[in-house]
Amino acid sequence: SFYKNEIGMIAVLTDHLEEGLWHKTWKIPDGSPVDISILKGNASGFGLGGIELQGYDKNFIDPIKSKESLFDGGVCLTTYTSDNIDLLYKIIVNSSLANKISDLTVLNFSPYGSNRAFCFHGPSGEKIEVIEKNWN
Repeated sequence: SFYKNEIGMIAVLTDHLEEGLWHKTWKIPDGSPVDISILKGNASGFGLGGIELQGYDKNFIDPIKSKESLFDGGVCLTTYTSDNIDLLYKIIVNSSLANKISDLTVLNFSPYGSNRAFCFHGPSGEKIEVIEKNWN
């Protein structure tokens, strides 16, 4: 996966489901495959720096293509901090799986605190914002 192989996140949980409580909760028919992974970056502690990836059959994915200038319903942008934003930016720029959608820029307004940030599309078109971790 892009997040493990290119960015270096580590899988702390993976599961493949085809029936059960998850399917019942989200009204997904039994037999439809669902893959779930929780990947962890380098932030200390378990509750920080993780990303949950969920994979579903295309019949359960929103068919409306996202638009560059608009936010989609639900979770439409994920923000992460990086203590090595220059390296991560270089990885994204050189990646064949990600697409940079903004340059690395200093943002002088709240909540960015004059830190640098950039955005990219991940391999499935997800919008990711990365902010420089420059505080204690």
